[in-house]
Amino acid sequence: MSQKAIVLPVATANYVAVFKPKLPPNAKDGDEKKFSVTLTYDKGSPEAKQVQAALVKTATAVAEEKWPGKGSAVIAGMKYPVLADGDVRLSPTSGEPMFPGKLFVVAKRNESFGPPGVVDRGGEDIIDATKVYAGSKVRVQVNLFPFNHPQGGRGVGVGLANLMLVADGARLDGRETAQDAFEGYIEEPADGGSENPDDML
Repeated sequence: MSQKAIVLPVATANYVAVFKPKLPPNAKDGDEKKFSVTLTYDKGSPEAKQVQAALVKTATAVAEEKWPGKGSAVIAGMKYPVLADGDVRLSPTSGEPMFPGKLFVVAKRNESFGPPGVVDRGGEDIIDATKVYAGSKVRVQVNLFPFNHPQGGRGVGVGLANLMLVADGARLDGRETAQDAFEGYIEEPADGGSENPDDML
């Protein structure tokens, strides 16, 4: 089966599950857990234009290689396109647009394939799961592969291969840091004092 790897432009990470796999919301008995991340791009931004050109072009090439003469039609007919419009795709729970004003890509990886590589800008492995969160700026390598699903039909999947943490960003999950939560209560240790509570016993 043919597949092509591509590194996507820097995006904002959403629904991050790159360290611990999860079952998708619509999972059935026997379904495999997946590592995943959703990447969002502001419409009209340089990154959105880059991902739109590169991702769709590569996905079309993968489909064309698998189904000669039908690549463009396969990509155009996908129920869940490789690059989705956040204003058009609606949340199954709220019925509201999933990502207003944005384009988005969902990259997934089966648990049986092992976790994706996760590194910082210096190429060092990241093992602290708190470092990559919803709102982080990331660069992701994906594998595009053809599939023919009994219900979903023909299409091209977006496999999660590797992720690079590029920069921190405003958290989108509403979580507050301990420093922010206790702002106004934090005390500086007295000169010559000890920060170790055990030394006070």
